[in-house]
Amino acid sequence: MLKPKDIDGNEIRLRDLFKTWWPIAISWVLLALEPMFFSSVISRFPNAKVNLAAYGNVAWMIPIVIQSPIMLIQAASATLCKDKETFYKLRKFANWMSIGLTALHVLIAVTPLYFFVVRTILNVPEEVVGVARQGLIFMIPWAGSISYRRFHQGILVRFGHTRRMSFGTILRLISDVACVALLALIPGINGLAVATAAQGFSVFLEGAYVGIVTQPVIKKELKSNNGAEVISWKSFAKYYTPFMLNSIIFILYNPMNSAAMGRLPFALASLATWPVVNGFAHMINNLGQASREVTLTYIRHEGAFPVIRKFCLIVGVISVVILGLFCFTPLFDWYLKVVVSLPSDLLQYAKLTLMLLIPVGLTFSLSNMFTGLIAFSGKTISLLTSTVVMLLVVFAGLMAAIFVQPFEGIYVVAGVYLIASIVQLGWLYWTNRDSVANLEFDKA
Repeated sequence: MLKPKDIDGNEIRLRDLFKTWWPIAISWVLLALEPMFFSSVISRFPNAKVNLAAYGNVAWMIPIVIQSPIMLIQAASATLCKDKETFYKLRKFANWMSIGLTALHVLIAVTPLYFFVVRTILNVPEEVVGVARQGLIFMIPWAGSISYRRFHQGILVRFGHTRRMSFGTILRLISDVACVALLALIPGINGLAVATAAQGFSVFLEGAYVGIVTQPVIKKELKSNNGAEVISWKSFAKYYTPFMLNSIIFILYNPMNSAAMGRLPFALASLATWPVVNGFAHMINNLGQASREVTLTYIRHEGAFPVIRKFCLIVGVISVVILGLFCFTPLFDWYLKVVVSLPSDLLQYAKLTLMLLIPVGLTFSLSNMFTGLIAFSGKTISLLTSTVVMLLVVFAGLMAAIFVQPFEGIYVVAGVYLIASIVQLGWLYWTNRDSVANLEFDKA
């Protein structure tokens, strides 16, 4: 059997993938900690309850929704920007998305549209409405910075410069802490203003850093296409629109869960415990988020896919083992009691829920591997359909549970999510089986 090799003729080994993976994995795990950090900051200021509600339901959630169309621009950039001409053309798209999404954010934050969104659509308590607006204004740099950063990160991923990405994340988190420390010195400032001003500035700083460190890669490693045809806007729209829609409709997942838990037994306990458990599991499972970037970096090399698949399986198993270690030892109890300060009557709910979520680490890693494969093959519609199928399974499962009322809501949500993630992975494999077959390297 011939061995997979990179463009320089060097054999591709698991340790090569590990070198690419670990800086990105650390970045994803650290980024999962950021909202937890800001929540802990807000909780240490006066009027914490209202400010926490304003942060989680308005000042943080609305920017996340606004930036959803460019969630996968990094994958598109890493796949399509194979030469300078393509890079410069698609950079126009990223820049216009930065401008457009920022304009949308400003429109919501500073015009009467704000009250329609938070009162009519989100239906937040009236005491939160006035407080949250200040935080949303401080978060204005968010969407534009994310779009700019992710597009340029795609170039770093394509050429394997993932350490520069992790340094950007570390710079962002250092800036978070420094800004919080400085802003907290301002007399009379509230916790929401401290958190959102720090977060808005830090994400802008990270974006600027990534733009700077990408320039040498653009100049030295992106070559000219020597007059070859550049992707048309029509072809790019056909490629990227399913990615965009996929990220937008996935936002439905969390509201569906919240609505279901509110209608199932032990609603208050479920609603209070689920964010804690899901946030912890997501932080660990973010090790598998980096499987996408590893796939995007190496899949262009002939015969590399079996090595990629093996590596992503290993990453998934590592996530499962870590979650299992926390679940079946006193570690999770320590986290819940000391780090989160979860009320003692909710501890049992949290532990049983985490047990249900343990296998998701494996499905998450492999699903991200398929996202990278899909970006490479161009069958982006298969990712969109997989998310639609997943949400349909979630909806059907939650509706059935609401009708039957079998268990506490948090267990239903966790169990349905596990089933839906397995179904989505199966759908991704089935719809991309021809691409997998073409990438198999067995040419003995």
